[in-house]
Amino acid sequence: MPEPSATPDAVVRRDETLSGRVLVVDDELINRAYLRKLLLARGCEVIEAASGEEAWRLAQERRPDLVLADVMMPGMNGYELCERVKGDPGMADISVIMVTARAEIEDLEQGFALGAFDYIRKPFNPRELVVRVRNALLLKRSNDELKLWQRRVSRELEVAGGIQRCILSTTPWLGDGTEVWMSHQPSQHIGGDVFDAIPLSDGRVCVYMGDVSGHGVGPAMVSSLVKALLAGLVRDLGAQGPGAVIDALRKRFEQYVQDPEVYVTLFLAILDPAIGAWRTVNCGHPCPILLVGGEDRSSQLSDRGELPIGINTKAASASDTEALVPAIPDSLLVLYTDGITEARLADNREECGVARLVGRIRTGLASGQLGDPVGGLIGQLAAEGYNVGSDDCSVLAVRQPAAPPLLAREVEPSLQAVDILGADVAQALRTAGWGEFAAAAVRLMVVEHGVNVLRHGQSGERTRLHCQLRVAGGEARLVFHDAGREWQFEEALARVQRRARADDESGRGLQIIHTLASGIFQYRRDNRNVTLYKIEEGRVSAPPVEDAP
Repeated sequence: MPEPSATPDAVVRRDETLSGRVLVVDDELINRAYLRKLLLARGCEVIEAASGEEAWRLAQERRPDLVLADVMMPGMNGYELCERVKGDPGMADISVIMVTARAEIEDLEQGFALGAFDYIRKPFNPRELVVRVRNALLLKRSNDELKLWQRRVSRELEVAGGIQRCILSTTPWLGDGTEVWMSHQPSQHIGGDVFDAIPLSDGRVCVYMGDVSGHGVGPAMVSSLVKALLAGLVRDLGAQGPGAVIDALRKRFEQYVQDPEVYVTLFLAILDPAIGAWRTVNCGHPCPILLVGGEDRSSQLSDRGELPIGINTKAASASDTEALVPAIPDSLLVLYTDGITEARLADNREECGVARLVGRIRTGLASGQLGDPVGGLIGQLAAEGYNVGSDDCSVLAVRQPAAPPLLAREVEPSLQAVDILGADVAQALRTAGWGEFAAAAVRLMVVEHGVNVLRHGQSGERTRLHCQLRVAGGEARLVFHDAGREWQFEEALARVQRRARADDESGRGLQIIHTLASGIFQYRRDNRNVTLYKIEEGRVSAPPVEDAP
């Protein structure tokens, strides 16, 4: 206890005003009363407890900012109370000051080992106690403000991440002769990778993959800027080749980004159907992977390239460093960021590397000719123990199918045209060896989808319906494109099911498609609705069994 002359009133000073809730724990009433008066005089809210058990209950109920606990108490002592408070995740940020008459170093070590913030010995000086209490309360307040800031930043990053995921859409582009599949996983809510597939006129298509230096908000903003710039530049200059696009991008990038430490590695390719090859420019990005019939031919790709975008260079036009990549049937061109190849195993720190990445892609190709060859790649590496979360991971695969679509047709939005399209699809399936009933079921799906596009999408006369059919053994894939109003298959089906009656024919087509298709994937890309149906011949080769009455 303090000297008798040092009363609480005698030591009050204006510059020592405190704020915060303090739990005073002592089995001696006189000690609690003294501490209560001392702390109340400085503006604290004070809660009292005569035992460790009572203090533990009050700590859970009132959540104080500071616990001022006597060490020696019957029952639960100060050490046990400190251990409970600091061991509870909801109270771990509460500071605990131990008040003790013992001065052995072992006692101090025990308290600090249990998480105590500070110690004060009896008899204590009131000014010293006030200083230590003030320091503890200031720390608690700083921690609370930091947590509030972290929550706010986390919410903002979450919102930004949601917007960026919409910008960096991984929806595939499925052309009649070229397919582009994409997968992406940022290391945080937002990331610095950038990629896209941009269809152009005359059967050309542009693909690119980039990686902004650094992590966090800045690189994410730069990646969004690069994507916005390329969206316009590719459409305006794509006919001149990737070199012209890169040259223009460098100039625009320098206008918007003056930080010399910010740069973008980028690989950009434009398909030129006239020569059956991709015209490419590599700006410091990892060399892509080229598989032909599953055989790795990556070594055939040129390693010529430009410096990354944003690094000052006086080099000639990027057109001088263009290289050709063959776009031959049954080939797969894979672009990726180094977050994948540099991912390490947790146990031995071994990197994934390009060779292992090639092996995993081959495994994906072997799983099916019509599916996404890289969709599960990042998740598979994570399951194997690779730390793919330490950096942004992105992969883009350009597939040139071994054979053209079994059918590719664009028709006007009319019931007659849709009916003829359905008949042609059924005939194509029969030619591919599918049974009559299975072909008829798919014909019904085609007709019903066309009707639903007219009904739900309100396409109008200006819209044409594009249909693509691919078959691999007993599996078929139907892809429809239309430029009508956006509509969602599952939402429309749910509305139908909510209002369905036994004699209600409305929505019958949606339910038929839902029953026959083994998979339905719908999205909107380039202002067009895209719907992909996966169909298994075994699933549609016999009429459904009616429930017994």
